[in-house]
Amino acid sequence: MLLSVVRRQLWRSFWRGKSFHEFYGDPTNRPWMKPLPVEEWLEQQLDPFDPTNNSTWKQRYFTNSDYFRPKDGPVFLMIGGEGTASPKWMVEGAWIKYAKEFGALCFQVEHRFYGKSHPTPSVTVDDLVYLSSETALADLTFFIMEMRRKYHLTTANRWIAFGGSYPGSLAAWLREKYPHLVHGAVSSSGPLVAIVDFWQYYNVVTEAISDCQDTVRDSIEQVELQLRTDLGRMAGPALYRLALLNKIILDDEGSPCLDFKYEKMINDLRETSWDAGEVKNGTRQWIYQTCMEFGFYQTSNSPTLVFGDRFSVDFFTRQCTDIFGDHITSSSIDRSVYNSNVAYGALDTKATNVIYVHGTVDPWHTLGLTESNDINVRTILIQGTAHCANMYEPREEDLPQLKAAHEKTLQKLEPLAIFGFDGKMPGGIKVHPGGKHIIFAIGNKISVMNIQTDGQEFLSGHTNTISAFDVAPTGQLLASGQKLEPLAIFGFDGKMPGGIKVHPGGKHIIFAIGNKISVMNIQTDGQEFLSGHTNTISAFDVAPTGQLLASGQFTCARYLPSGIQILATGSDRRITYWEVFDASLVRDVEGSLRGSINSLSFAGTGDFFASAGSDQLLRFWDYNLGLPVGLGRGHSAEILVVTCSPVGVSL
Repeated sequence: MLLSVVRRQLWRSFWRGKSFHEFYGDPTNRPWMKPLPVEEWLEQQLDPFDPTNNSTWKQRYFTNSDYFRPKDGPVFLMIGGEGTASPKWMVEGAWIKYAKEFGALCFQVEHRFYGKSHPTPSVTVDDLVYLSSETALADLTFFIMEMRRKYHLTTANRWIAFGGSYPGSLAAWLREKYPHLVHGAVSSSGPLVAIVDFWQYYNVVTEAISDCQDTVRDSIEQVELQLRTDLGRMAGPALYRLALLNKIILDDEGSPCLDFKYEKMINDLRETSWDAGEVKNGTRQWIYQTCMEFGFYQTSNSPTLVFGDRFSVDFFTRQCTDIFGDHITSSSIDRSVYNSNVAYGALDTKATNVIYVHGTVDPWHTLGLTESNDINVRTILIQGTAHCANMYEPREEDLPQLKAAHEKTLQKLEPLAIFGFDGKMPGGIKVHPGGKHIIFAIGNKISVMNIQTDGQEFLSGHTNTISAFDVAPTGQLLASGQKLEPLAIFGFDGKMPGGIKVHPGGKHIIFAIGNKISVMNIQTDGQEFLSGHTNTISAFDVAPTGQLLASGQFTCARYLPSGIQILATGSDRRITYWEVFDASLVRDVEGSLRGSINSLSFAGTGDFFASAGSDQLLRFWDYNLGLPVGLGRGHSAEILVVTCSPVGVSL
């Protein structure tokens, strides 16, 4: 009897991992006063991967445009999950706070086969073949394209995906699979690893109740012992206390009684009508997804055994067969889970511009990304918080670490939502001639940062992403976001290798464009092209005297301050010295044991220089000896650019 009761209860909570709306609840516990947006509908393809299938259905979504800045505001997309999408999340919640801050247009899209989004007349096994994370992602891509058209959105309106739990996974996967449509994502409590036997779940629960885990273990053992005998089952006080505990659980679910019969449970889950209880609340559909994609079965195989050993992985996998048919077996579930990890990469995800947020007392964080050395991936692990805690409306009584997480999310969102930061710094980093500031381009703005105080100021004016810039010798700033147009003539691909250089005379700017060098008069805008290369130029530099070097062979080229030699490097990990006047090779040294060299910079008079690249190390060199004299560690990702200060004492 106890086993049946426990298993039945597992169906309603642990098996499902709780549904989207159950995890979220309402975004705030304050009295509800705000008007809610109306539901809207978008026609979608039943099978987005079969162009010959003309069947369509209506997907439900909600819109909040109250804070939207059409010119450059981002678009926030809240992804629905394994439950009914709630319009309350369109006017409350942390993401709405962020929307107010950044002027975002907000959408919430309900997941196919959940809530009111019914792609098929029923939910038979034949119908459920159209339910998967892949089809859900495809729905989102079509939604994005349609909303772009409907609201006349441009590339300046960057899409940021949001989601918690399973939708948190979808948010990260949407960025990974469709980076040309979605610029970034905030993945809250999203598991990235599919796993059949998720025994780690109860390890985290055990740690969360560490002060009383022995008491819990002993209590469960006592209940089991009493219920194993007729005498124990008739014990009044024991049954009374068990009934009280049962009432607490049932009251939370709004259920008058717990049916513990296995056959009744299976029959309920076999119902295929949209009006059936286990279909209406999404349980049948979510179980199908666990059988066909994710597993996530929270078993009692944990070595702690605090909660007994009554629910093995076989208990869960057998339900898949009993509910959906003999074609689903434990072996097929293993293959499905394996295929999901191959498709999305598990923790070896290649998605960039994703902010992963987890709580330490949330068991699901063990399947998520909680730390990363990638500059394009941000992680926030909140001590002492549970599942999706960061998504709710911020409150005064929130834990200090949760408040800090909201601030961190806001800070990490800013370059994604406003600047479109993609991990690259076009034009590199420049040290201001005064030596007190560093300057770099980020999205459509120029950042000027005080080296001593870390104070930062943004210079705006561009509407497009800045692709190159330079600082004049006097300290005057030049920046350009122009994607120049003569593609056919110059083979220009929108990039400016080597950035923009200001001629030492201060009257011209110089940049590489395709296979030519452009010399532009700052005052008159007159432009002259220097030709000679047949391939696209990848690096160039201007000598202190004004003599020009251009080459399509290097990733970086730098003149010696005296102007008599050139230092160059490429993907072959070597650094070469060249004589200017006869283009002869003077010296060839090994610059890196592994990885390419991305950047070179001379210090002071040129006796020393620094190199940096994909091996995450800074190397300091004696130029005359051609030997490394120092090694700098501290970066945890590829170094894109290194710049020495004019006097050569810092970089």
